[in-house]
Amino acid sequence: LFAVQPDHPRVFTFAAEWLPAIRAGGAARMPSTPFGDGTLASAPDGSVIDLGQLKRFFDHPVRYFFKERLQIRLQALEPDIEDEEPFALDGLNSWALRDALFRAACRDGSARIDEDISALWRARGALPPAPLDAAPYSAQARQVNAILPYWMRWVEAGEPQRLDIDVSIAGHRLIGRLNSVWPDGPRLIRPGSLRMQYRLRSWIDYLAYLASGRDGALRLAGLAKGSAVEFRARIDAETARAHLGVLLDLYWAGQRDALLFMPDLADMYLHSRASKDESEALAHLNGKLTNSFSPRPELSDPYLKLVFLEGQPLGTAPDDSRFCQLAEAICAEPVRHIVELPAGSP
Repeated sequence: LFAVQPDHPRVFTFAAEWLPAIRAGGAARMPSTPFGDGTLASAPDGSVIDLGQLKRFFDHPVRYFFKERLQIRLQALEPDIEDEEPFALDGLNSWALRDALFRAACRDGSARIDEDISALWRARGALPPAPLDAAPYSAQARQVNAILPYWMRWVEAGEPQRLDIDVSIAGHRLIGRLNSVWPDGPRLIRPGSLRMQYRLRSWIDYLAYLASGRDGALRLAGLAKGSAVEFRARIDAETARAHLGVLLDLYWAGQRDALLFMPDLADMYLHSRASKDESEALAHLNGKLTNSFSPRPELSDPYLKLVFLEGQPLGTAPDDSRFCQLAEAICAEPVRHIVELPAGSP
């Protein structure tokens, strides 16, 4: 059994599954149709959800659906390899350096690290060549020193503990482990920005903590424009169980269909909506996603490309936009309750 391309009889294949593609290659061109046709995937077996898996799902529900449920793995085009040695740190390498310095300081119990580059760091080869490595190293070390006082103050209040989670809500069972729990609740300190992706992950931990019968607050510390910032949230157990139930329902819905949601886009929409009406906020975000002069990274995401709508990636009207509905259902609560604390708050 073989298939022959109509216009090129010498080009053939013995794989029958390629026949539709071969015929399409010689057919008349027409506008592309949406990737999905509305068909839902079969529901997975079981009712138990792992806490870590729940957080990974809300990092990127579209990617999770295609990779985990449909076993479709897509890759974005790799950037060209630099022909010249870099003379500055990019964002990813800056984060890696701050993270390494912060972890070393916490491990050693250091309240402050040396902002002058050491021979050891120079020898690791992770920085631009000397003497161009001194300035970027010092810049990242200063940011780590800005956030270390929060960690030292937290440690003085007690050592973080691990807490096993096993809660049942509306027919769902959530199990897992919280790795950074203080006597007064879960905390996260990050030597980088506290984008909604990280705030939402900590929020889910906090909901699970309260739903398990504990009481306390959520505290977050991170960086904003090179300065240290701290956030806190406090809600009651009833509110926590209600919102956790919503998230668990959406998790199961996301096993059957791709949910058009990204934490950082949702955060942008909700904050824009605070100063504009819903339609203006949605149009503003759609404009950012279609701006070819300064495109957002989501525009090159191979998974989001499968679900973005033509011309208006997130929909044309808030009432009909699944993205707007999900942004409200998932992120409105953490946006409302996670508030920045004044500098020096106890």
